[in-house]
Amino acid sequence: MKKTKKGFIAIILFFLIIAIAVAVMPIIMQTSSYFAISETERALFSAESGIRYFIKNKLEPENDWTTIGHVDRIINQTFGDGVFTVGPSDDAGDSAQTTQGRIILKSTGYVTVGANTFSRTIKYKVARGKDMWENSIYSGGHCKGTTAEPCCDVDDAACEADDECCEGDTTLEFIVNGIIDGDIAVTGSFNTGHNNNLEINGEVEEDYPGPVITIDWPYWQSNADTVITPPTGTHTFDTDINGIFYVDGDVIVDSNITVNGTIIVTGDFDIDNGNTIAFYPDAGRPSVASGGNINIRAGNSIISGGAIYAADNIFLDQSNNLQIDGTLMAGNDIITDHTNNIVFNEPGEDEIITEGFLVSGGSFAARYSMEEYQEADDFN
Repeated sequence: MKKTKKGFIAIILFFLIIAIAVAVMPIIMQTSSYFAISETERALFSAESGIRYFIKNKLEPENDWTTIGHVDRIINQTFGDGVFTVGPSDDAGDSAQTTQGRIILKSTGYVTVGANTFSRTIKYKVARGKDMWENSIYSGGHCKGTTAEPCCDVDDAACEADDECCEGDTTLEFIVNGIIDGDIAVTGSFNTGHNNNLEINGEVEEDYPGPVITIDWPYWQSNADTVITPPTGTHTFDTDINGIFYVDGDVIVDSNITVNGTIIVTGDFDIDNGNTIAFYPDAGRPSVASGGNINIRAGNSIISGGAIYAADNIFLDQSNNLQIDGTLMAGNDIITDHTNNIVFNEPGEDEIITEGFLVSGGSFAARYSMEEYQEADDFN
């Protein structure tokens, strides 16, 4: 009898040991997995986390990344079992590549084990991801009235108080022979009708939660090669121009001209009388930016090597032979009427605007791409 009892207890102990082993094994495996990661790999993980931390806490709140400097570095921020130090790269030539929407960040992660400290240093070129300047057409929203706020939600009391909340619509009608190679994004609706041979090769997205993009007036005025201010009123361009022209007022173009640069106008910008206008701006800058409406009408031929921006509306009325390589962007609506032979190419790297505009609202602030990752020693 004693023998049987001992055997029964032995069997219970055996199964108890098996149960404990099964329960503990995942913990042992997980711990082994963690320690299997080398100290330098953990340091790399800390460095990469530093980049993302800096984007979230330093870049997202800022419209203009040229204001981010050495004083904004985050030093010895604890992360897990390591720390990181991150900020704008101070390596030769890197700071010169900073624009309002592009910057090179450098991050070093550290992990200390006993008396030894392991580190990895990386650099990323960080750019605002898929921004509005990568579309062929973008109609943004804004509030009309005194608050000058971005287009608001229905429960935004500050906007509803005395403003009309607008959405940007695009209506492409009565076009004969048109090609749009890039994407179209509108905060309102996109409409087409009565067109003959209109080909849209990109994606179309309506009710887009995009941002409000506005002109940085002080930037352009301070960087202009020529500033034209009142009391001149409406200014007429009838000869070729070079550089950045800043006009405080309205502009009319009534001759065939070539613009080797950018025209910034606080009022309306009109092209009349069937003229041929060619714009060749510097990379990262628009062909023309208007604080009011842009009207292109009466048989004009336009070649634009950069973006065309109007804070209010863009009207293409009885225009012919339009080739636009950058974004056609309006703060309100874009409307065509009896326009023939248009080609809107997908913006290339040189046509994507990187300076001279401010961004607010929408979901734009959360969109970033991190490109050209390298270990610091190999970065170029």
